[in-house]
Amino acid sequence: MAIRSSSFQSFKELSAQAQTLIFLYALAAWARHHAEIPSPMMLSKELENFWCAQQLCADELSDPNRMTRLLEKHFESVRSDAGRRSATKSMTCRSRVSA
Repeated sequence: MAIRSSSFQSFKELSAQAQTLIFLYALAAWARHHAEIPSPMMLSKELENFWCAQQLCADELSDPNRMTRLLEKHFESVRSDAGRRSATKSMTCRSRVSA
């Protein structure tokens, strides 16, 4: 497992540039698994869920290939869980506490 130089930061704490970049990666990844274009609100919720589940930091956006692969994997599971996910509330994100 690779050691990260930065710690997790919530999706909402990312800069506007970082959020725009991940939206672009997400749209490319989304197109591989879904025919319809997502609404910005829906995509934002999915990205926040993805970001929290992966415990990512802004530095990780510098690797577009890795981010796109991670997003494709996430959206593939969203597609298979579509019925179940629509009935549940979105995840709440908690920061990990390092010892």
